[in-house]
Amino acid sequence: MFITDKRSFIDSPKRINNDSACLACIFLWTKSALDTIIPNMDTKRLDEIKEKLKESLEPQLRASLLLEIAAEAWKTSSYTEGKTFAEAALELGVNLADESIQARASHLIGTFYAYLDDYDAALDYYLRAQVLNHRIANAIWEAECFNSMGDIFIRLGNLPKAKDCFEEAYRLHPDYERSINNLGYLRMMEGKLDEAIGFYRKAIEVAKTNKHTRSIIISHINISDVFCKKGKPNEARLELQEAEKLLQEPNIETPMELNCAMKQNLAMVHDLQNDTQGALAILHEAREMAEQANLQDYLLKTEALLAELNAKVQNWEAAYRAQLAHSKLYRQIVSTRVVQKANSIQSFYARENRFLISMNLTERSSRLATLGILSSGITHELNQPLSAIRISAESILYWLKREEVTLPMNFNQELSHIMQGVGRIESFLRQIRQFWNSGKAAETEACDLKDIIEQSLGMLSRRVFAAGVALDFEPGEDELPALILAPVHLQQIIINLLAFCLGVLEESMQKKKILRLNYHHTEGSICLVVEQNGAKITKDMMNQLYNPLSPDTLNAASEMGMAIVKYLCDHYGIRIGTHNAGEFWGFRLHLRTQS
Repeated sequence: MFITDKRSFIDSPKRINNDSACLACIFLWTKSALDTIIPNMDTKRLDEIKEKLKESLEPQLRASLLLEIAAEAWKTSSYTEGKTFAEAALELGVNLADESIQARASHLIGTFYAYLDDYDAALDYYLRAQVLNHRIANAIWEAECFNSMGDIFIRLGNLPKAKDCFEEAYRLHPDYERSINNLGYLRMMEGKLDEAIGFYRKAIEVAKTNKHTRSIIISHINISDVFCKKGKPNEARLELQEAEKLLQEPNIETPMELNCAMKQNLAMVHDLQNDTQGALAILHEAREMAEQANLQDYLLKTEALLAELNAKVQNWEAAYRAQLAHSKLYRQIVSTRVVQKANSIQSFYARENRFLISMNLTERSSRLATLGILSSGITHELNQPLSAIRISAESILYWLKREEVTLPMNFNQELSHIMQGVGRIESFLRQIRQFWNSGKAAETEACDLKDIIEQSLGMLSRRVFAAGVALDFEPGEDELPALILAPVHLQQIIINLLAFCLGVLEESMQKKKILRLNYHHTEGSICLVVEQNGAKITKDMMNQLYNPLSPDTLNAASEMGMAIVKYLCDHYGIRIGTHNAGEFWGFRLHLRTQS
């Protein structure tokens, strides 16, 4: 479906300086593929889709709307937000057992990860989408998956693997201009310039048939690049003129990036015609445009070209300034991406940690009784890989101290985070073993209600989002007194109450669904309120809610969740009752503080 717009030049500064034209434009091809999902949308149209999402109760339609919003977020460069929408669509697709929705959502998520420079995650989701599309015999979308994977391999410098992906995409879908264009790019990289032009020309013909104007523009820019390499500036200029005419049409996506690519190529045309001053003037325009749109890859290439051409006319001061700017930006990009790669270790660990807690303790509360029987085996199996992680991290830290090597401080910091996280999981597993195997409650300690609420909301955030529920919670700035109980048990209470209210809202016909949390501090206690606007909860219902063998009339899916809440509240002497405030109904808890 999509490839990222940008081409990374940070892997080889020398290659940047030797390129006679901008190669980045090849990766601008991707956004034309978005037309196969939804047309260009204005703000009004996007608002209409979001309003439909709020009103829609049919899961299949909600999944389609989530995909549309995610795709539009991609268009507007809102990658993190768009990934959230796509993940919600994927979750709905899994629940519906709809492999078509899963395939589209997986590819979208892969694209967002590619834009966020997390190539490992991007390849994982692209491969998942490819397998799903192959299973449902959707050759066109399967070809798009291979094309997207090929783009990632180009970024990683693995051209043979990229070529395999592009050729497979071409085999699956011969009339898809993106794979044809990318095969042309690889021929250009191999020095087979005439073959490259042949592929680009064919891509233009296919794009004209598909009415993908943006794709035609990119192919013309790429052909001009080849002509510059062949030393034919007049032919290159004609291609750029064709691209410029088409760029005047309305609703062309990312015109700033296209303009930057064109200006870089046009500068090379002027330089080949011995008009170096004219080339420099055009590059200054390109630099200003790249700075304005925060296009770092284009800015990096422009600074390299400015340094090269200024040196050619012996303007050493300007050449030095451009080279200095290039080096600074290069170091900044490299540093940022190295840190992101290091952080991905902790990010992956954090995701897995949340998943384990959510799946094994909270969202699967109906299986807690079975987990009591299996807990000994589960904790044993988890402790083995945890011990391996701890030993590996400790060995690395020991080696760093012994060898006295200097690494960025983030590495030591992230290793420390891993050690802390392992300790936290081990503590958590000890509490489970103690609670279920010995029949004793977990050890109590001072805990912060705000932290527990934020952790609980984090575990249910995707479900809240997928259900179209608005969350109303604003943690106060005042410091709360500590509560004395086991944090894992308080988390169980809060998550089960949230899950119950979410279940009520999911079954409700309410158009604007709201889940609300608030608390206030009184002398010796904190009053916590969890409420929703989906259905009434009366005092008469409470005994029925607490009985796991008699499903409640509001939310049968809660199963044992409320029984667990009742058990833990009785154990800690927490007073729990119903709460009603206008259109909202829910539960009120009085938690005793340390003071």
